[in-house]
Amino acid sequence: MACGEWERRRGLVRGGRGSFGGLAGLTVFRDFCTIARVREAVAETVIRPSMKLIRAAYWAVFLVLFLSVLAYVNNEKIGSYNPAVLLIPAALLLFPIRSHLRQHFTRLTLTDGKLRYETGIVSRSSRSIPLAQVQNVRVDQTLFQRLLRVGDISVETAGETSLLVVKDLDDPEAVADLILGAAPPRSRKEKSE
Repeated sequence: MACGEWERRRGLVRGGRGSFGGLAGLTVFRDFCTIARVREAVAETVIRPSMKLIRAAYWAVFLVLFLSVLAYVNNEKIGSYNPAVLLIPAALLLFPIRSHLRQHFTRLTLTDGKLRYETGIVSRSSRSIPLAQVQNVRVDQTLFQRLLRVGDISVETAGETSLLVVKDLDDPEAVADLILGAAPPRSRKEKSE
Protein backbone atom coordinates (compact mmCIF):
# COMPACT_ATOMS: atom_id res chain seq x y z
CA MET A 1 0.00 0.00 0.00
CA ALA A 2 1.36 3.47 -0.90
CA CYS A 3 2.14 6.02 1.80
CA GLY A 4 -0.68 8.33 0.65
CA GLU A 5 -3.33 5.59 0.78
CA TRP A 6 -2.14 4.46 4.21
CA GLU A 7 -2.31 8.06 5.47
CA ARG A 8 -5.84 8.58 4.17
CA ARG A 9 -7.07 5.38 5.81
CA ARG A 10 -5.48 6.30 9.13
CA GLY A 11 -6.81 9.88 8.96
CA LEU A 12 -3.34 11.38 9.20
CA VAL A 13 -3.58 13.83 6.32
CA ARG A 14 -4.05 17.33 7.59
CA GLY A 15 -5.16 20.08 5.27
CA GLY A 16 -5.83 23.76 5.75
CA ARG A 17 -5.42 24.84 9.35
CA GLY A 18 -4.64 21.59 11.14
CA SER A 19 -3.18 21.22 14.57
CA PHE A 20 0.06 22.86 13.44
CA GLY A 21 -1.71 26.04 12.38
CA GLY A 22 -1.53 25.75 8.61
CA LEU A 23 0.93 23.14 7.45
CA ALA A 24 -0.99 23.01 4.15
CA GLY A 25 -1.52 19.29 3.93
CA LEU A 26 1.76 18.22 5.52
CA THR A 27 1.49 14.78 7.02
CA VAL A 28 3.42 14.09 10.18
CA PHE A 29 3.41 10.65 11.75
CA ARG A 30 5.91 8.17 13.13
CA ASP A 31 6.39 5.37 10.62
CA PHE A 32 8.11 4.45 7.37
CA CYS A 33 6.77 7.48 5.42
CA THR A 34 7.89 10.23 7.81
CA ILE A 35 11.36 11.09 6.53
CA ALA A 36 10.37 10.94 2.86
CA ARG A 37 7.35 13.17 3.40
CA VAL A 38 9.20 15.65 5.57
CA ARG A 39 11.96 16.15 3.01
CA GLU A 40 9.39 16.72 0.25
CA ALA A 41 7.19 19.12 2.20
CA VAL A 42 9.70 21.27 4.06
CA ALA A 43 9.74 24.05 1.47
CA GLU A 44 8.44 26.34 4.21
CA THR A 45 6.49 25.06 7.19
CA VAL A 46 5.04 27.52 9.69
CA ILE A 47 4.23 26.26 13.18
CA ARG A 48 2.38 28.43 15.68
CA PRO A 49 1.67 27.93 19.39
CA SER A 50 -1.59 26.23 20.32
CA MET A 51 -4.87 28.05 20.82
CA LYS A 52 -6.15 25.44 23.31
CA LEU A 53 -5.02 27.25 26.46
CA ILE A 54 -6.16 30.60 25.08
CA ARG A 55 -9.63 29.23 24.29
CA ALA A 56 -9.84 27.88 27.84
CA ALA A 57 -8.94 31.33 29.18
CA TYR A 58 -11.62 32.96 27.00
CA TRP A 59 -14.22 30.49 28.29
CA ALA A 60 -13.20 31.12 31.91
CA VAL A 61 -13.41 34.90 31.49
CA PHE A 62 -16.79 34.69 29.74
CA LEU A 63 -18.06 32.44 32.53
CA VAL A 64 -16.92 34.96 35.17
CA LEU A 65 -18.48 37.80 33.17
CA PHE A 66 -21.76 35.89 32.75
CA LEU A 67 -21.94 35.08 36.47
CA SER A 68 -21.17 38.71 37.33
CA VAL A 69 -23.97 40.00 35.11
CA LEU A 70 -26.31 37.36 36.51
CA ALA A 71 -25.46 38.39 40.10
CA TYR A 72 -25.84 42.08 39.22
CA VAL A 73 -29.30 41.57 37.71
CA ASN A 74 -30.68 39.15 40.31
CA ASN A 75 -29.25 40.53 43.57
CA GLU A 76 -30.81 43.74 44.90
CA LYS A 77 -27.81 44.65 47.02
CA ILE A 78 -25.34 44.29 44.13
CA GLY A 79 -27.87 45.77 41.67
CA SER A 80 -27.80 49.06 43.57
CA TYR A 81 -24.20 49.66 42.47
CA ASN A 82 -23.29 51.57 39.37
CA PRO A 83 -23.33 49.33 36.24
CA ALA A 84 -19.71 50.36 35.67
CA VAL A 85 -18.86 47.74 38.31
CA LEU A 86 -19.30 45.17 35.52
CA LEU A 87 -16.25 46.62 33.80
CA ILE A 88 -14.03 44.97 36.42
CA PRO A 89 -14.81 41.39 35.29
CA ALA A 90 -14.82 42.60 31.68
CA ALA A 91 -11.24 43.82 32.20
CA LEU A 92 -10.26 40.18 32.68
CA LEU A 93 -10.68 39.84 28.91
CA LEU A 94 -7.39 41.68 28.51
CA PHE A 95 -5.43 38.60 29.63
CA PRO A 96 -6.66 36.14 26.96
CA ILE A 97 -6.59 38.89 24.31
CA ARG A 98 -2.94 39.57 25.16
CA SER A 99 -2.15 35.84 24.96
CA HIS A 100 -4.06 35.56 21.68
CA LEU A 101 -2.07 38.41 20.13
CA ARG A 102 1.19 36.94 21.40
CA GLN A 103 0.23 33.57 19.87
CA HIS A 104 -0.70 35.19 16.57
CA PHE A 105 2.62 37.02 16.28
CA THR A 106 4.80 34.05 17.29
CA ARG A 107 5.87 31.56 14.69
CA LEU A 108 8.44 28.89 14.09
CA THR A 109 9.32 28.54 10.40
CA LEU A 110 11.11 25.48 9.08
CA THR A 111 12.72 25.94 5.67
CA ASP A 112 15.15 23.81 3.69
CA GLY A 113 18.27 24.82 5.57
CA LYS A 114 17.22 26.70 8.69
CA LEU A 115 14.82 27.03 11.57
CA ARG A 116 13.57 30.59 12.15
CA TYR A 117 11.78 31.72 15.34
CA GLU A 118 9.99 35.08 15.24
CA THR A 119 8.09 36.73 18.05
CA GLY A 120 6.83 40.16 19.03
CA ILE A 121 3.81 42.39 18.47
CA VAL A 122 5.29 45.88 18.30
CA SER A 123 8.99 45.12 18.38
CA ARG A 124 10.02 41.97 16.53
CA SER A 125 12.67 39.48 17.57
CA SER A 126 13.92 36.87 15.14
CA ARG A 127 16.38 34.03 15.54
CA SER A 128 17.62 31.76 12.75
CA ILE A 129 19.29 28.43 13.41
CA PRO A 130 20.92 26.42 10.63
CA LEU A 131 19.50 22.89 10.73
CA ALA A 132 23.03 21.52 10.48
CA GLN A 133 23.68 22.93 13.99
CA VAL A 134 20.65 21.25 15.62
CA GLN A 135 22.00 18.76 18.12
CA ASN A 136 18.93 17.83 20.13
CA VAL A 137 15.20 18.56 20.32
CA ARG A 138 13.68 18.01 23.75
CA VAL A 139 9.94 17.84 24.49
CA ASP A 140 8.67 18.98 27.91
CA GLN A 141 5.06 18.55 29.02
CA THR A 142 3.39 19.25 32.33
CA LEU A 143 0.45 17.09 33.39
CA PHE A 144 -2.01 19.76 32.25
CA GLN A 145 -0.23 20.08 28.90
CA ARG A 146 -0.32 16.29 28.44
CA LEU A 147 -4.08 16.32 28.99
CA LEU A 148 -4.47 18.99 26.30
CA ARG A 149 -1.87 17.33 24.02
CA VAL A 150 0.35 20.41 23.92
CA GLY A 151 3.89 20.94 25.13
CA ASP A 152 7.13 22.88 24.93
CA ILE A 153 10.08 22.05 22.73
CA SER A 154 13.68 22.98 23.37
CA VAL A 155 16.01 23.06 20.38
CA GLU A 156 19.64 22.67 21.42
CA THR A 157 22.30 23.79 18.99
CA ALA A 158 26.05 23.99 18.81
CA GLY A 159 27.25 27.47 19.64
CA GLU A 160 27.02 30.25 22.14
CA THR A 161 23.24 30.79 22.09
CA SER A 162 22.51 27.12 22.29
CA LEU A 163 18.89 26.84 23.45
CA LEU A 164 15.61 27.87 21.83
CA VAL A 165 12.41 27.15 23.77
CA VAL A 166 9.03 27.32 22.06
CA LYS A 167 6.07 27.01 24.41
CA ASP A 168 2.60 25.48 24.02
CA LEU A 169 2.82 23.72 20.66
CA ASP A 170 0.21 21.23 19.49
CA ASP A 171 1.60 17.70 19.24
CA PRO A 172 5.14 18.67 20.28
CA GLU A 173 6.59 15.21 19.59
CA ALA A 174 5.53 15.46 15.95
CA VAL A 175 7.09 18.93 15.74
CA ALA A 176 10.32 17.56 17.23
CA ASP A 177 10.27 14.71 14.70
CA LEU A 178 9.65 17.25 11.93
CA ILE A 179 12.67 19.33 12.95
CA LEU A 180 14.92 16.30 13.37
CA GLY A 181 13.67 14.85 10.08
CA ALA A 182 14.53 18.07 8.24
CA ALA A 183 18.04 18.25 9.74
CA PRO A 184 20.91 16.82 7.66
CA PRO A 185 21.66 13.20 8.67
CA ARG A 186 25.15 13.99 9.97
CA SER A 187 23.82 16.44 12.59
CA ARG A 188 20.87 14.40 13.83
CA LYS A 189 20.88 13.22 17.42
CA GLU A 190 18.28 11.14 19.19
CA LYS A 191 15.48 13.10 20.78
CA SER A 192 15.63 12.94 24.57
CA GLU A 193 12.55 11.91 26.42
